[in-house]
Amino acid sequence: MKTKLHIYLAALLLLTGFIACHKSLDPRDPESPTGPVGPGAPGPGTEEQLDTIPYPQHISQRCSGAPDYGDSILYMHPGSTDIIAMPLNQPDSGEYFSWPTGMVLDRISGAINISRSEGGVRYHLGYVKKGTTDTCIQTIILGGASYADSIYVLEDDHRYAKPFFNANTNLVNVCSGSGVPGGGICEWDVDGTAERNRIKIDNNTGVIDLENTLKDNAFGLLALDGSTVKVTLAYRLNDNSSMATQYLPVTLMYYRNKSSVPSDLKLQINLKLSQILTNDLLLFSVAKPRPPIIVVTRYK
Repeated sequence: MKTKLHIYLAALLLLTGFIACHKSLDPRDPESPTGPVGPGAPGPGTEEQLDTIPYPQHISQRCSGAPDYGDSILYMHPGSTDIIAMPLNQPDSGEYFSWPTGMVLDRISGAINISRSEGGVRYHLGYVKKGTTDTCIQTIILGGASYADSIYVLEDDHRYAKPFFNANTNLVNVCSGSGVPGGGICEWDVDGTAERNRIKIDNNTGVIDLENTLKDNAFGLLALDGSTVKVTLAYRLNDNSSMATQYLPVTLMYYRNKSSVPSDLKLQINLKLSQILTNDLLLFSVAKPRPPIIVVTRYK
């Protein structure tokens, strides 16, 4: 499957933003994800890497003078100002890059604006020492939650979309309370966005009940193929983020049959899912992690 996905990389580059441009048939659906990105204003010189920079072909994990952030997982924290992660050492002068898109990174200082970045994502942070052309790569995970891009078939009892945490689908739900000290006190949909859009989400665990979401007409009174709902879920996790409010844009789409899902959408979902499950480097500059795409179908 992985080899087949690599063959399709070129095809994905030709996509014309199917999901981004797709209009919802539900009038409650916002034109863009709702809710703020984070508190405060962006830090000086801190900006998201918006242009497409190819993932380097030649990389190294050991470089002299490279930045050290102290941990491979950086967490959001409560506060009225942006949470900024700086290198703990004094790295040599150089330039910084990151893959995939979503990290708000100062290219000169290496400062990561955690508040403005997409959480729950594994990033590859690249550092090119001044006077060299070598790219030193390290993995940085920004703590948070997400959902796996998937097509759910209700006929096969694929009813629930469960969140995963810190870019690791194997972690136990930190909100479940099972074996977790103080567990069971997470808060999902803290601003009521999901409820207003008739998305049935467990306010403790973040699990979305797709069958009842469909039954409650979240996709409209008469759900048609391609009906779309875009929301930004506000949540607080019982982990090292100390219940800081975080935001996750999510796109839910409806098709009556799995066979009716357009091939380009299936490709996009497969590529993003492969990136989540395999940490495939070839996909990092192609498949954007946000928003996760959840497709609900009644039948195969």
